Amino acid sequence: MTYPSSMAGADTPVRPGGVGPAAGDSVSPDAPGPQRPRRSRRRRALLVVGLVVLALGVWTAVNGLLAAHRLRAVRADVARLTSQPGADRAALERELATDLRTVRSAGSLLGQPGPRIVSALPFLGRNVAAERTVADASAAALQAGLALTRATTGLADGQGGVDVSRLSAAGVALHQAATMLRAPLQRLADLRVGWTLPPVQTGVRQARDQLLGLDDRLERGALGLNGVAGVLGGSTRRTVLVGLMNNAELRGAGGLLSAYATGTTDHGRLSLGPFLDVNKVARSPGFALPVASPADYHAAYGSYLADTTLWKNVTMSAQADESAQVLAAVAAASIHVQPDVVVLCDVPAAAAIISATGDVTIEGESVSGAELTKRLLVDAYGAGSLSVAKQNARRRALTAAASQAFHRLQADATGTPALLRALLDAVSGRHLVVWSANGAEESTLTGAGASGAIDATGKDISLAVSNNLGDSPSLGNKLDYYVERRMTVDVKLQPHQATVVQTLTLHNAAPTGLGPYVEGVAHPGEVTELLSMDAAATATLTSFTHNGIAEDVDIAPADGAKRLTTVLQLPRGATTTYRLEYRLPIQDGRYRLLLVPQALALPAQLHLHISAVGGVLGVSSGIEQPHNGSIDVTGPWNGVRDVTVPVHGYSGLRGVLHSIAHFWTHKIGD
Repeated sequence: MTYPSSMAGADTPVRPGGVGPAAGDSVSPDAPGPQRPRRSRRRRALLVVGLVVLALGVWTAVNGLLAAHRLRAVRADVARLTSQPGADRAALERELATDLRTVRSAGSLLGQPGPRIVSALPFLGRNVAAERTVADASAAALQAGLALTRATTGLADGQGGVDVSRLSAAGVALHQAATMLRAPLQRLADLRVGWTLPPVQTGVRQARDQLLGLDDRLERGALGLNGVAGVLGGSTRRTVLVGLMNNAELRGAGGLLSAYATGTTDHGRLSLGPFLDVNKVARSPGFALPVASPADYHAAYGSYLADTTLWKNVTMSAQADESAQVLAAVAAASIHVQPDVVVLCDVPAAAAIISATGDVTIEGESVSGAELTKRLLVDAYGAGSLSVAKQNARRRALTAAASQAFHRLQADATGTPALLRALLDAVSGRHLVVWSANGAEESTLTGAGASGAIDATGKDISLAVSNNLGDSPSLGNKLDYYVERRMTVDVKLQPHQATVVQTLTLHNAAPTGLGPYVEGVAHPGEVTELLSMDAAATATLTSFTHNGIAEDVDIAPADGAKRLTTVLQLPRGATTTYRLEYRLPIQDGRYRLLLVPQALALPAQLHLHISAVGGVLGVSSGIEQPHNGSIDVTGPWNGVRDVTVPVHGYSGLRGVLHSIAHFWTHKIGD
């Protein structure tokens, strides 16, 4: 069929078959052409990019897993070395050096090109950056540990004393280590772990638990070494008095003062005489002479003759530096010795020293440190006879243990890692206190946490203190060993306010048949104590109850806090509970809490719970990190803790929703 030219186009040749242009004809530029080569090139490029990304991902993942494994191994090793440092200083140094190499190898893995490139990516890179930050902080901490070990090596002067100049140099070395550690630990604290993998978040939390605050502990160690250099007679000869406290009959600073020893320190050497029974020098209540004491000490304890030559009540103040200061005045009035340095030590402190240095011999028997507390505070009383001869025998056993413990300190001036750890734990638990009449030295010892001073200014505080008032005016008892104590502190934080509930539970578990000297004569088995609980000075008290019933209580300022005082009577087998509730304002979004244990024969149990209301908890110091939105710590209350917990209000959409919910809840409530 033939088409008219007007339809086919006069100049358009037609291919055979009548469809499209003829072979060899030109094609319009807008017409679709062949795409396969171009798509193929794109696919190859995408494939190459994908392979590179995959390779970087695999590289990063493998190195990250290897680094995480090494960091976990080092954390476990450091925890072991911290809890059981051993007696061999050279072995400890080798293990720390090995751990440092392991951490550096982990950091090297994370510093390779693959992980470095991935770390620059948003979100995904946070995982690598977090592990590198943990590795850097761990390496800095291990370097500080090596500095501590090396600085405290070779302190002996070769003549049975301490080289005081080297001790001061060690203090400088610890200060430098603390300064170098501060920046990497701050980076660890500031690390953002949102949008990171759960194992990474866990590793960061564990590293923070283990490392944060280490710089402050090293700084306190530096101050402690400087303070010790002074009291060891670095610049001048010092007169020393050591008071031994018996925790079976409690006093605020630890226990009844039962024995004392005097001596001197001179150019790093301690010379201490035998321990003597205070009964040989103490005056009876009717003839006790008053001595000078701080005004707040006298106001609180003067009526109990604590600042007199009665001796036995001189340690009633939990402000142990004040008790030591008053003891110095008592010694000057009674035995005509004016001490420049006073050391307060209790039975658990002696037990810790013996545990770290080997068994002692008491009445012909070998006794370990683990056995010593029970041996002296339970077994030594026997049937609890009122026989003077039997009590003199018990006191000889007590003073023999103390003498051997302090002889160990004199003989081993440099100390093993285990002994140093035992002494640090004893100081933290307030079982060992050092006071100096020299104001500058006392300030240094306070900064190190060694003077027993308490200052809760600007902080909340949990401190429960018992003073055993005895069974009758002329006879005490020794029942405090058997009183089980538990403190629960529950804190709910808002960005500008804390609501706190402190609950103290005491159970008198004294068995029968302890004998009149131990359980008393007038009220056998019953504990009568002057009991106090502390709260922040800025606290608004809402209630104080005893077994659920509101109770009148004396309230007075003390140690930068409010102190609530009452008298406790607890029969054998009974349990009693005191509950203190209050609220206080929070400054700069940070809740600060000072946890101060009383020095007991057996530590109280502490349960601390901190949660946020209308906000979230931030990175904490002095305590384990928040987990699942709260902080929960349960265990023996055997050391001072200075805790800081930030609380942040909700922001963004979450903040808006919370505000709406808060408004609606209150609107319904109205």
